[in-house]
Amino acid sequence: MKTKAISLIFSAFTLSLSAQTLEDGIKALDCEQYSYAQRIFSLLHSTNPLDAEVLYYKGMAFYATGMKDSAKACFEQGIVLNNNNSKVAYNYTGLGRVMLDEKNTAEAKKNFDKAFSLTSSKDPKVYMFAGEAYAFTTGSKDLPQAINLLSTAISIDKKNPNLYMSLGDIYTGQYDGGGKAMSNYEMASEINSANPKAFCRIGQLYIKAKNPSEALDALRKSLALDSTWIPAYREMGEAYFQMHRYEEAKEAYKKYISKAELKISALSRYASFQFLSKDYKGTIATVSQVTKMDSSNAVMNRLIGYSYYEQGKFQEGLAEMKRFFSKADTSKILSGDYEYYGKLLLKTNNDSMGIFFLRKAIDMDSSKAELHSDIAQSYYQKKRYREAASEYEARNERITPKAQDYFLLGKAWYYAQEYLKADTAFSKVIELQPAAAIGYLWRGRSSSLLDPEMKSGQAKPYYEKFAEIASADSASVLKYRKDLVEAYSYLGNYYLQKDDKQNTLLYYRKVVEMDPENKDARKVIEGMK
Repeated sequence: MKTKAISLIFSAFTLSLSAQTLEDGIKALDCEQYSYAQRIFSLLHSTNPLDAEVLYYKGMAFYATGMKDSAKACFEQGIVLNNNNSKVAYNYTGLGRVMLDEKNTAEAKKNFDKAFSLTSSKDPKVYMFAGEAYAFTTGSKDLPQAINLLSTAISIDKKNPNLYMSLGDIYTGQYDGGGKAMSNYEMASEINSANPKAFCRIGQLYIKAKNPSEALDALRKSLALDSTWIPAYREMGEAYFQMHRYEEAKEAYKKYISKAELKISALSRYASFQFLSKDYKGTIATVSQVTKMDSSNAVMNRLIGYSYYEQGKFQEGLAEMKRFFSKADTSKILSGDYEYYGKLLLKTNNDSMGIFFLRKAIDMDSSKAELHSDIAQSYYQKKRYREAASEYEARNERITPKAQDYFLLGKAWYYAQEYLKADTAFSKVIELQPAAAIGYLWRGRSSSLLDPEMKSGQAKPYYEKFAEIASADSASVLKYRKDLVEAYSYLGNYYLQKDDKQNTLLYYRKVVEMDPENKDARKVIEGMK
């Protein structure tokens, strides 16, 4: 029964393929479904072994996946079996392309010339295929010749949208060809308004021009015409990426991955979008797929390392970043690599090396001012307050500091016993957040240490303002009870130095109210009866 079931499944699959046409195979090629295209063309060839056009496309399906020997065999078979068929010219263009890849331009030209002689200027596709060969070879490119050949093809058939699409693709490969490419894609869409490929290509051009909004409009048109036009999903992912809409970029690429043939480049890009959308668990799962296909892919170790850090799995992340650095091309190391490696080292108690790599990240990318905070925090935790303060200052010089930035700087200088510098920093906290109690408290502390004998009483206005804000309601009192004891004690002592009995008692009674067991306050109160 199991054998029969498998046989039925295979028969159903074969029947579904047998219903496919040459156009279906060409669409599969355009949609980068190369293995599927190969199966379609192989089945079409088995049912009609003398069809030269099928053999050409079968060869191109092999060519697209780098199987150039198999492609060449198809082209040669097409020539041998179809000597009296005008479409044998297609196979000569295929052989010409293979020769160009091998940088054998003389032999390539012989094949193209043979193709032209067979078509007698009646079949524009011969010139299109030859032009594409000159444009997209990995060996001897000749874009001017490619454009000339496509222009010849268009002169034969001005209403063929595929010719304009091909010419647009060729112009896209030129540095300054975007405008001409767009004109040809638009012409193709005018001739055939139901052409999803044209709108997809237009979307690609807008992405190249950093115009993602227009790109999305074109790509939506492409998918509205044909929801199975797979490359449009990939390009939508790129458009959303440019707009920093990472969740949508990830979802678009997810659709592309689910429908396209799995390629390392596509999976790698998908993993990047997963990371940017903060799907760290998904990133690790996708990277695992990639590393099974290519264990030497250092970029994937980078993404796993980053993802483990974001998940708080610091030992695992450190191990992955070490693997990354052991495999990576040093010319392709990013500042982010040093950043994550440094942060992981800090989190695993290797502070000196962590700081070293964070500095390398800053040296590579001066915009990474926030990393000074990571270094400062490490110094602060080790009670190296002066070095921490220097890092906070370096950070503040490169950004527009907020109140919290000045607060951290002030605390570092305070514990480094640089009270004047601390006082200056806390004054900025008050300036930026005048309604917050914390700035007044810490400025009171630094000012009191600048005037330990209370000769000027410079801390007095800050402790007073702190006490006013901190005692405004019961929630604030609960939050700042201990700090209010400090403020009231300072103010009570200040007035004690001034022989102001009334205010001395006022503030020391407030101390007792906050802290009934405070012996110093009770002693002062008892002594003034």
